[in-house]
Amino acid sequence: MLIAKAASQSPILVVTPSSRIADELADELKSYLGDVIINFPAWETLPHERLSPKSDTVTARISALHKINSNSQVKVVVTSIRGALQPIVSDILQEDLINLSVGKKISMAELTTRLSYFGFVRTDLVEKRGDFAVRGGILDFFAPDREHPIRIDFFGDEIDEMQFFLVSDQRTYADVNDEVIIYPGRELLISDDVKEKAKYLLAEFPQLSEMAGKISEGICVEGMESLAALLKPSFKNLLDFLPKTFQVVTIDQSRLKSRAADLVLTNEEFLEASWSSAAIGGTAPIDLTEIVSNFKSSGYCSFDELKDLAASLDLSFWSIDPYAQSPDELTQAKELADFQAIPIYDGNIDNAIAD
Repeated sequence: MLIAKAASQSPILVVTPSSRIADELADELKSYLGDVIINFPAWETLPHERLSPKSDTVTARISALHKINSNSQVKVVVTSIRGALQPIVSDILQEDLINLSVGKKISMAELTTRLSYFGFVRTDLVEKRGDFAVRGGILDFFAPDREHPIRIDFFGDEIDEMQFFLVSDQRTYADVNDEVIIYPGRELLISDDVKEKAKYLLAEFPQLSEMAGKISEGICVEGMESLAALLKPSFKNLLDFLPKTFQVVTIDQSRLKSRAADLVLTNEEFLEASWSSAAIGGTAPIDLTEIVSNFKSSGYCSFDELKDLAASLDLSFWSIDPYAQSPDELTQAKELADFQAIPIYDGNIDNAIAD
């Protein structure tokens, strides 16, 4: 209720200790404010891990960033501490989205090229999110943020018809009447510049030959995000994408600090374990922390660095804690001025009812 009240004055980014709490809080806030809440998910993988985050997670993140920076009436953005610390490619919002509607002029060749660039995988049959298939004048695709895939029927270079279809039997069941916006399924998109840098890595780091070789040819590779700081060294934090009207609210600050420290330590331990594995024949990782000095490019930042970033961006930063706060902290949080602590009734039901 406190966050809902504060959000009526200016939009808020809420940082929670975990993804579970973020999901629960987002659902609770929707009951107060309606569909003006955005959940900004975190990657399921570590920054240097040779695994790529799920395409639906990436699409949800990019979609959220576009909504935050558009004219949509977003009042609250909810994320976990992991989502708040995760570095983001700085030019992610500069990519033109794919907009499709019946009657739109676009060639199938152009659309397939754009889908491949956005991280979609061409298959014979669309069965999962991130797939697309071409048969004659028909193109099927399954966007990561959709419940069902969509079939496009072309007439020359014009979209003649769009319909939803079922994965189970591949049969269409309903027309698509609204405009369809397709977001990237990867945060690291293989542009011409990225291809050139991949060629450089191929020459400088022989142990990356398999991954860098495919990237240089424009082929998406599982875990290629682990090389993002070498391929696109300019990164930002979620706070960098917030308009100046936003305020940042943390839930249980002491727990957030502990969780942030654990994330940094876990990432370091993962790198050390990978090198130990490499000593007995495993694949050696590339420790980007020694190559890229910017903390936002090398992995998770600390909670204090996140707080300093908010101050440098002139974003209001306050906390809601389950334990007593100092008078100075309470004074700084002007949004709490209209609230007071619940009295301790010691079982006195009459006083509780009266209040």
